[in-house]
Amino acid sequence: MTAVLFDRGLGAALPRALRGLGAEAEAFGDYFAVGLVDSEWLAAAAERGWCVLTGDARVREAPAARALIESAGVGCFVLATGGTRLEQVGSLTRAWQRIQDVAAQTPRPFVCAIRADGAVEGAPSRRARTAPAPKPARPRRSRLQPRLPGLE
Repeated sequence: MTAVLFDRGLGAALPRALRGLGAEAEAFGDYFAVGLVDSEWLAAAAERGWCVLTGDARVREAPAARALIESAGVGCFVLATGGTRLEQVGSLTRAWQRIQDVAAQTPRPFVCAIRADGAVEGAPSRRARTAPAPKPARPRRSRLQPRLPGLE
């Protein structure tokens, strides 16, 4: 199971609530000083094999923020939902298994968004897409020709 580090903007209550539910959720303040430069704590998170969870939507949109994630080599999930902490806990509990799957299967760095319904956007699909199997060939027969017993 991959531990998820909640950035300083999400506070400590959210990861502690999830930890109480059995998730490996870490609070920024438990490991890093408030004034620490982003590149340093992101690199430390990557070294520990953690993914990062942030509420800052700029990570998906701003090139400079995305470059920080890429240079650190960390996997990042953006909590795209607003709302109350209780709603955020609900979104994260619905998405938690998918977060773990993406963290285990996706090469880092990556950035994905977590929607309110628990869906994870930007992640590879759950199933490998394959071409459908061809249907077996049936012997052709005219609809006008009657069926003859024993000849089919």
